[in-house]
Amino acid sequence: MANGIPGKQTVNFQIPKCIENGEYFLRVEHTGLHSAGSVGGAQLYISCAQLSITGGTGTAKPNYLSFPGSYSAQDPGLLINIYYPIPKSYTPPGGPVLAC
Repeated sequence: MANGIPGKQTVNFQIPKCIENGEYFLRVEHTGLHSAGSVGGAQLYISCAQLSITGGTGTAKPNYLSFPGSYSAQDPGLLINIYYPIPKSYTPPGGPVLAC
């Protein structure tokens, strides 16, 4: 992540309390959209971590994504002109966020 935002070394997030105990692979992406006006122009800065969730009572299972294949360079979140006209909304690529 340090390459995407100068000086940024950590990302804080809350693990949903409803998630089922188990082993999870966390993939964090910082997406550079400055060249995303053409197919393949979006720049993905990826970091990953193995998580072991224990001690909870949750039963929710997140929707798993498979890579490659979860999204493509033509998806709206990766093929977007951010300059003109300025987008009114943005949908990031990938699946839905787990909500409890």
